[in-house]
Amino acid sequence: MRTRKGADALFPKIRKQLLAAFFLQPERAWYASELARYLHAPKQSLQRELLNLEAGGILSRRLEGRHVYYQPDPDFPFRDDLRALMIKTAGLIDVLAEVLKPLR
Repeated sequence: MRTRKGADALFPKIRKQLLAAFFLQPERAWYASELARYLHAPKQSLQRELLNLEAGGILSRRLEGRHVYYQPDPDFPFRDDLRALMIKTAGLIDVLAEVLKPLR
């Protein structure tokens, strides 16, 4: 039996990827197609998660033309805590990948 640790044990894969994208770059607003390309995930699988995160008050959304942009809700009470968790777990992978890139 495989044991999942850290954020993998707390969140499904796609939700963890979304939270990492949002909370490792909290000032950035994303739209669904952009997120799908960035995460290499089908847009349809992101839609439900985006709606759930918005309904939970974690993300806010704004409409600009035909695009719906999402970003971390500044009023979410655990925003800093969730960002710290993503930095310690999912963010570590990005940092290591960047540092090891020259060794490829």
